[in-house]
Amino acid sequence: MSSVSKLPNSLTSVCGVAGYVGSTREGLLDAMLACIRSRGPDEQRTVVSHPAHLAFARLAIVDLTSTGSQPMTSRDGRYVTMLNGEIYNQQQLRQQLSTAGYRFTGTSDAEVIPHGFSEWGARLFAHLRGMFAIAVYDTVTKEVWLARDHFGVKPMYFASIGGEFVFSSSARAVALHPSVGRELRESAIGEFLRFRYVASGESMFAHVETLAPGTYVHWANGRITTATYWRPVEYAASDQVDSNDWVRMFDDALSGSVQAQLMSDVPLGVLLSGGIDSGAVLRHAARTRSDGLLAFTYAMPGRHDETKLAKAIADESSVHHRIVAAHHAPFAESFAKALRVMDTPVGDAIIVPTYRLLEAVSRERKVVLTGEGADELLGGYAHIRPLLKIGAASRVGLPPSLAASFVGAMPRQLLDQFFPYEASLGRGGKRKLQSLLRLAHDPARALDAATSIFSTDELSAIGNVSAPRRATRINSLTLPELIDWGFSAWLPNQILNKMDQLSMAHGVEARVPFVDPVVYDVVRMMPRAMLTTSRENKVVLRESLRRSSCAWAGRPKRAFFVPTDAEHADELAVAARDWLGDDMCSKHGVLRSTRVREKVSEMKQGDFLASKQVATMCALHMWLDQGTLA
Repeated sequence: MSSVSKLPNSLTSVCGVAGYVGSTREGLLDAMLACIRSRGPDEQRTVVSHPAHLAFARLAIVDLTSTGSQPMTSRDGRYVTMLNGEIYNQQQLRQQLSTAGYRFTGTSDAEVIPHGFSEWGARLFAHLRGMFAIAVYDTVTKEVWLARDHFGVKPMYFASIGGEFVFSSSARAVALHPSVGRELRESAIGEFLRFRYVASGESMFAHVETLAPGTYVHWANGRITTATYWRPVEYAASDQVDSNDWVRMFDDALSGSVQAQLMSDVPLGVLLSGGIDSGAVLRHAARTRSDGLLAFTYAMPGRHDETKLAKAIADESSVHHRIVAAHHAPFAESFAKALRVMDTPVGDAIIVPTYRLLEAVSRERKVVLTGEGADELLGGYAHIRPLLKIGAASRVGLPPSLAASFVGAMPRQLLDQFFPYEASLGRGGKRKLQSLLRLAHDPARALDAATSIFSTDELSAIGNVSAPRRATRINSLTLPELIDWGFSAWLPNQILNKMDQLSMAHGVEARVPFVDPVVYDVVRMMPRAMLTTSRENKVVLRESLRRSSCAWAGRPKRAFFVPTDAEHADELAVAARDWLGDDMCSKHGVLRSTRVREKVSEMKQGDFLASKQVATMCALHMWLDQGTLA
């Protein structure tokens, strides 16, 4: 084994991996490393152990000495390992492995991977609690194992082609291998247009695969096997435990998760909105480790600004508060810049303020805790309760066509009173609602209709792509099924995908205490009334905050979003002019310009749904123009 770059003196255990097993290809490993460099700006290292070629990019967070260097090897030199992420139960694992005779030389959590794999083999992955993407190479048998954390916080892509194996934290890095290539996956483009993200989790590149959360793959002699190392506990149907016990159990679990995720040798921050999710994370973090803690809030322009609400939460916990002023760069320019860093794009305009916020955070902090995952965990999204009502109506036999006709006869101004966003439903939104009601008897299609911005017919009309196969797997519009969908599709492929890519683009590690197997299992055992009722959502979290005398416990959810139909309509019109013109449509060959012009016209008339459609179509062209570049 030989290192082909110098090893610096100050190292740690994160944050990007890449490699291939096969014939040496001049310049390939360096090119792959360049794709993940922003994930680990503090140091990059390449190691070659024929036929394996491995690269690691590091962000200095835990163990700032040379003992944190990666790739790491087992004590007998057989296994070479790389870890992207953090192992929060590393102390318990260290004790077990030390008892078994393994000797540790540093404090890095990455050191439990080679020793743990030597002791347990692939069973190691089930022992881990954290966010991680792991690669293990066996120098004796030339086999590779890749593993991804329970919920998909950290990404991992791979390709097995022509007897060779390629993998990375970046899909673009995998696509650089000449045997893999950059051919695009038509079904992923269709999903992106329809849902604003790739709902199935597939890569945008035709020959690059995405490792699913909670699984590992084993590559040996050109053959791939996939196994699941973790499955969630079954939902409990019992209401026998008193609600006081559930609140305490939830509070203890969340507090434990936050405490574990404060593991760091550098100062920490918290991304703080004016809502209860990030507020709860800040509250627990400040109780455990207030030294050097900073809260960061983005000052959204106009009536959506939450800086005063966030400051009140920060002051209550005696945490220093940073307000990140809105950037005045043109929207289209910032939108394209954010999409540039994404392997798998997200077409929501919210990536613009998120990108700007994390850019500002990177000047002061390398690690931030966030409130992501709370809505998926606790059924907090605005569409949950309407879908539950539609499902209940369907189960008692209310004719879907009757409900759709009733809505069709209602004025849009009246419907807007029930629309859970600070915007007008619009003509397109009204048609969409009617379509959703007609599909109430088919839960999977109903959920697709609720979460998509284009129907399958609209997609076929506007784009030269076939409608994607159904990504949704749901049998009923009930709370457990909707939460399962949120955790298996929306959370990893939209929320976590977006946060990981935008944070790591700036060398910032974003941690998600709500996305934790212990917290998750506690919630799955709760009575449904502890999650959502007809009056309130995220009940158990709100009750936990009330018991701590948090004045903001009852604060309603306010989505962190860019109101493209209002304050930013003019900016979106400029983006459409630059990115959706006839020349751009002709260049990329995906969208039909005549249909695009119709949507732009609807958007200019104030249609809420059309504004989302236009933003997503712009995003596709921006990504196609830039996203396939190395």
